[in-house]
Amino acid sequence: MSAALTQGAPKEDIRLGILNMTLSVALFAGMSVLVKWLDRFPAIELAFFRQCFAMVPIALMLWHAGGGLRLLKTERPVGHATRALIGSTSMILVFSAFQMLPLADATALSFAQPLFLTALAGPLLGEKVRLHRWSAVIVGFIGVVVMARPVELLSGSLNLGVVVALGSALTSALAMATVRQLSRSEASLTIIFYFSAIGAVLLGLATAVFHFIVPSVQFVTPTWHEMPLVIAVGLLGGTAQFFLTQAYRFSPASALSPFTYTALIWSTLLGWAVWADVPSWATIAGAAIVIASGLYIIWRETYRRVVVVKAGPVSPAVGD
Repeated sequence: MSAALTQGAPKEDIRLGILNMTLSVALFAGMSVLVKWLDRFPAIELAFFRQCFAMVPIALMLWHAGGGLRLLKTERPVGHATRALIGSTSMILVFSAFQMLPLADATALSFAQPLFLTALAGPLLGEKVRLHRWSAVIVGFIGVVVMARPVELLSGSLNLGVVVALGSALTSALAMATVRQLSRSEASLTIIFYFSAIGAVLLGLATAVFHFIVPSVQFVTPTWHEMPLVIAVGLLGGTAQFFLTQAYRFSPASALSPFTYTALIWSTLLGWAVWADVPSWATIAGAAIVIASGLYIIWRETYRRVVVVKAGPVSPAVGD
């Protein structure tokens, strides 16, 4: 197994990063179909199962990588705990969104994540976000409003699933920021292990407390027919998480972001094949606006990086 799996700060490899991202998106799409199919299970319970069974591929990767418990050594326990808490919250929200909305709608709304990440780049990562990127963020959120259907917004009948999906996009952006920071010093397998291990504990406790507070929502015991699907949620999710973490280790987010949008293709095709769902024109138009703004942010970041390399510090006139 590549040393990049077990060591921090590998050399940049754009093609390898893109390959990992593409595999991750495809696996996450398969997982989302199973989550929606298993809609009789509360999202928090499915998230718990996801984290538990994700430990299977993670354990295999640890065994294959060699090094034993040495790979689990970390000097950033707080960072891992923070990532697990934020990531688990995002998982509950996105699973809920998958169950409440058509797959294509939930996926399209998740594209607000890079907009949130750009908006939070200043306070979280110490980056300066100037006029160009702020303009793209504003345009992107206009696309989100279009997907949310302005008539529903004005009438006060906004679909709760839309709110949940946007909440998952926000928490996902926060989670990605922590992953990027951890990847500077931590191995991929270390990050994934602690995310699933700590997440399983947190979600197990949260599931118990949730069912105690809301007794009308009971723990659902999987049938023999459902158990393979529940296990598959964890296997697909754990493997996809590994490829996602690897992608961000090998490539900058600006190079990977365009390939995350292929998730809309997967979700549209799978939603149509399984549930005969067809995205509305509002979803298509809004997603196009959000994707365009996201791609502009990517282009601007890349352009600014080139200017910095060629001419030194960027002047105010060339600010992002």
